[in-house]
Amino acid sequence: MNIQDYYKYADIVVTLAPREPFGRTVVEAIACGVPVVGSNTGGINEILQNFAPEWTVNPDDSLQVAQTIINVAKSSSTKDVLSKGNNWVCDNCSLESYARGMMQFTGLKKNPY
Repeated sequence: MNIQDYYKYADIVVTLAPREPFGRTVVEAIACGVPVVGSNTGGINEILQNFAPEWTVNPDDSLQVAQTIINVAKSSSTKDVLSKGNNWVCDNCSLESYARGMMQFTGLKKNPY
């Protein structure tokens, strides 16, 4: 099975890791059209801040987590947020964009700005 085969069974992905540096699960879920409620820390937060800051939560606040899940499930704007998220993933999470970022980070390619 491919990863998208698993995500089609999810209505919402909840990822509350307090120190997850990369947030790959967020990128996968959004690319598959599944909204994500995630912790307001680490890579999960860094990704969600680009298109869905209202989907971030304090991972230690179970009431906030539950309310955010309900809000995302019921909100009429969730499809629009997912569309923005998918565009962000397409623009920023391709192999080419990662390679460009690594080249700039390591100094192999200077930032033209």
